[in-house]
Order: sequence, then C-alpha cells, then structure tokens
Amino acid sequence: MDQLQIGNAAADGGDALDPEWRLVAAIEGVNGIILLGWSTAFFVTGMRRLGRL
Repeated sequence: MDQLQIGNAAADGGDALDPEWRLVAAIEGVNGIILLGWSTAFFVTGMRRLGRL
C-alpha cells in the first residue's frame, strides 16, 4: 500500500520533500558524488602502493 501511495505522489507531481529540505537534499547529492570520487581515488592509490594496479 505504501508503494502505491508513493507512486501516486510521483505521478501527480507532488513533492516528496518540504521546500525547506530541498537545499539539504541537493547538498547531500553533491556530497555523495564527491565522496564517490574521493573513495575511488583512495582505492586506486592504495592499490598502486601495493603494486597491484
């Protein structure tokens, strides 16, 4: 039942977030992309130091 309500909210164009939380959600998205790149760089550096890459 919950999935149906979420699907209807998306189909109706309803916002899942309150307007004051939109900026926080955008910052979290950018933060996730930065952390993905940082983690990849850390992993590659570690593998190079071990001589496996």
